[in-house]
Amino acid sequence: PVSVDDWLVFANESVVQERGNYAQYVPQWDKLVPSEKILYLPFSMIKTNPLAVLRSVEILVGLQTGNYRHIHQPIHASPDTDVPTALREYLGKLLEPQTRFLVQRFGTEFARQT
Repeated sequence: PVSVDDWLVFANESVVQERGNYAQYVPQWDKLVPSEKILYLPFSMIKTNPLAVLRSVEILVGLQTGNYRHIHQPIHASPDTDVPTALREYLGKLLEPQTRFLVQRFGTEFARQT
């Protein structure tokens, strides 16, 4: 997207909005998957603490701890993108119910890191 209008069209695509529909999907997953077999982690942990993410997954699935090289080196990094302020504000309002759900279900710190 180039213009603010292009960004708004993109943000309003149903596939984009459904990706972050935590309020719908997390309760479904909670009903279907026993709590000891599911792991919820805030997305930013992949970048800020990748080893903790990997260790959490290893523990969850019963793997031995691995020795990971270049763990902090991005492989498929997206380019930095200048998101217009108007879009950030629009998305903040649009996603407010999702943010409230994340805070209620996982806590403020988790939601902040997502």
